[in-house]
Amino acid sequence: MKIARWDGDTWSFVHYELEVPAAEGWVGLSEITLLPDGTFAIVERDNQLGTAAAIKRLYGIDLASADFRTDLTAPLAVVEKTLLADVLDELEANSIWTPDKLEGLSVTSDGRVYLVTDNDGLDESLGQTVFLGLGHWTSALVGH
Repeated sequence: MKIARWDGDTWSFVHYELEVPAAEGWVGLSEITLLPDGTFAIVERDNQLGTAAAIKRLYGIDLASADFRTDLTAPLAVVEKTLLADVLDELEANSIWTPDKLEGLSVTSDGRVYLVTDNDGLDESLGQTVFLGLGHWTSALVGH
């Protein structure tokens, strides 16, 4: 997966390596959120729900020190990631059925971390949206 940066007149890119799905489905990046220390949190999740859900994680990356490149004909530099939190257990404990779509992450001005899922609003969906507080970012995102 590419992460792009626009510096005013040029696009540049780094490569972000996604986790490999445990069994079925795929893994995607849902959110990139700026943290108070200038690094970023990445929401990475599989598309599985209920008992099949396996990857609902928050990773940290430092884009300030990343080797962004403009030449897409050469391999991109891989940005290093650090596991900040695995939130699968929290989602399971706070929902009627573990959701597949962990979509959003925010940090408030006082440092509180919140997650939200997407219920898609479809007939075949459970219809639940989980809005979950994890605590202050310095303790909720322990990889920091």
